[in-house]
Amino acid sequence: MPHGEPIGIDLGLEKFLAGSTGELVERPRFFVDLQGKLRWLQRKLRNKKKGSANYRKIQAKIRQLHEHIHNSAVSSIS
Repeated sequence: MPHGEPIGIDLGLEKFLAGSTGELVERPRFFVDLQGKLRWLQRKLRNKKKGSANYRKIQAKIRQLHEHIHNSAVSSIS
């Protein structure tokens, strides 16, 4: 049996989520912010000599950032 107060949820363009209690949730911007960092790292990688220690360090950072973006996207869906 249902109990308690019913709630309503509205997904919108201006605000990501509006609840029936009047609560407004901003749109998550994790991807936009992390995409800028990824672009910056890839530009740094472009200027390194292929196969050097610094090249491998930047590659590792890019790998970690890709994993972080993937994990953020998966956790925000569920």
